[in-house]
Amino acid sequence: MSDAEGMTIECSEVFDISVVTDFKAMVQQALADGSDLVLDGSHIERVDTAALQLLAALFRDSEHQGIKLSWKTPAEPLKYAARLTGLDGLLGL
Repeated sequence: MSDAEGMTIECSEVFDISVVTDFKAMVQQALADGSDLVLDGSHIERVDTAALQLLAALFRDSEHQGIKLSWKTPAEPLKYAARLTGLDGLLGL
């Protein structure tokens, strides 16, 4: 979905290693045109370190490319996991 803030991609409820490959492909396709991207994290109930690692790489790479990557309503489990791993700053949480 696209809006004034850029394209929005919804994160799944279980955001773990079982979905990171598909999620990465979606995000890379969306970033290919250089437009800003909003991640909807409102439905995340469980997240693992593989997903956090992917998010960290995406946020780092988008910054280097000058693309704004931001959150729409990040769920508490995501914010907690990011704080626990020290990635909250990099992930904009």
